[in-house]
Amino acid sequence: MGFLTKHHIILKQARGIQYDFVINRKFTIIRGDSATGKSTLIQLLQNYEMDKQSIALQCDCRCVVLPTVGWDILLENIQETIFFLDEWHPALHAGTSFGEKACASNN
Repeated sequence: MGFLTKHHIILKQARGIQYDFVINRKFTIIRGDSATGKSTLIQLLQNYEMDKQSIALQCDCRCVVLPTVGWDILLENIQETIFFLDEWHPALHAGTSFGEKACASNN
């Protein structure tokens, strides 16, 4: 069937923080002013794997934060995953390498 390009994601933390959004394309940039929750979204996703008691994630595919080390190998070897990365991520400063690997993947 292939990897869908429309995904509904709900991420909640027990203390009340909630994200509910739809990703409609292969590359989505979440923009906004400082202190609007973009980095908090990344932190919640990073903590989700270790704390499934107080953080809930609903999506039709796997959602993970792209690690800063080994990101290129991960993009080549993991399939059908939504990767999140913050603006400081080294992959975004790797020249065309990130773009080429991301375009070639089905993530």
